[in-house]
Amino acid sequence: MPSFAQQRIWFVEQLTDLGSMYHIAHALRARGSLDWSALRRALDQIVARHEVLRTTFPAIDGEPVQRVGAVEDSRLSMIEHDLGDHPDCATALGAIMAEEARAPLTVPNE
Repeated sequence: MPSFAQQRIWFVEQLTDLGSMYHIAHALRARGSLDWSALRRALDQIVARHEVLRTTFPAIDGEPVQRVGAVEDSRLSMIEHDLGDHPDCATALGAIMAEEARAPLTVPNE
C-alpha cells in the first residue's frame, strides 16, 4: 500500500505533469577516463540495496498499487552524450540536464 505522500505524488502526476518537481537534479564532474563497467556494477549494487529505486505505482482499477520490481529487472539506464566536438559544451550539457530534470514520472501500465 502506498504511503499518503506517495499517493499524493501519484495523484498530482495523473492530473498534470508536475511529478518532475520532485526530481532532485545534481551534477558531478569527473576527470579522467570512466570505467563504464565499474560504474554499471556500482549502480546495480545501489539498486539491489534500495527497494525504493525499484518501486513503481501502476494503477489498478484507478488506484495506485505499490510494486517492488525484481533486482534483475530494475537497472538504471545510462546514456552517454559525447559533447567533445560541440561548439558550446556547457550550454549543450545544461540543456540535456534540464530536459532530464523536467522528465515526467513514469507510471507503468498493468
